[in-house]
Amino acid sequence: MQGRELVMVNTADTAEDDLMSDVVASVTSFCAWLYGRRRAKRKTEQVLAALQQNGLIRESEARESH
Repeated sequence: MQGRELVMVNTADTAEDDLMSDVVASVTSFCAWLYGRRRAKRKTEQVLAALQQNGLIRESEARESH
């Protein structure tokens, strides 16, 4: 582990607090994944549009790559 130490600290007082913390972490992680996918899709669309504009790719090819 390259000489590193991982320290876990559980600050939850009750099982309910611990569960709620896990749920919040899961929702946060899912939202980050979802926003990342959405951004990747927009970025791909921008790249394809730029390639079309410069004549490096035809419109039919751009539609096939989606």
